[in-house]
Amino acid sequence: MLGSRYRLGKPTRAVYADDAAKGFILLPEGAVLTVASLDSGGRLVKVRWNNLLLLMFGQDLIERGVEIQESVTSTARAGQRL
Repeated sequence: MLGSRYRLGKPTRAVYADDAAKGFILLPEGAVLTVASLDSGGRLVKVRWNNLLLLMFGQDLIERGVEIQESVTSTARAGQRL
């Protein structure tokens, strides 16, 4: 799950993980999130969205998001020399 990317199918709440920002944020449907870290219990995940570091429930991410599969072609092209 770490480093995985998810596209939200429904608006979902998250909280700011940065100490400078406080409160909730409503992530819109279609937002693409990258999993940055997991808590030890696996209940909360830290995600990146639009240069923001946020915390959300892992269950919300699984239920409301769809994992974005990286295509094999894009990885192969990245490794080729031009």
